[in-house]
Amino acid sequence: MTLPTAWRVVTVIGSIASTLVMVCGGIAFNLVRTEWTELRAEVRLMRVKIDAAPTAEQLGKLSEEVRDLERRVIRVEVKVLR
Repeated sequence: MTLPTAWRVVTVIGSIASTLVMVCGGIAFNLVRTEWTELRAEVRLMRVKIDAAPTAEQLGKLSEEVRDLERRVIRVEVKVLR
């Protein structure tokens, strides 16, 4: 093999290798981008759920309302059983 022929072989091998690296890199990038998009959608959904969840103050009010209803039921039971 002469020097120009060897140089062509090296250039062709390098070109094929760089093409394979670019293709693999593109596939990996698309997979990561898809996963990233899915994760962002999940985060948005979690934020909506968290925003919809009651606060501690709201839970306290609900708890007090339940206790009040329980007291009323007990009073009505006592009146009915007499």
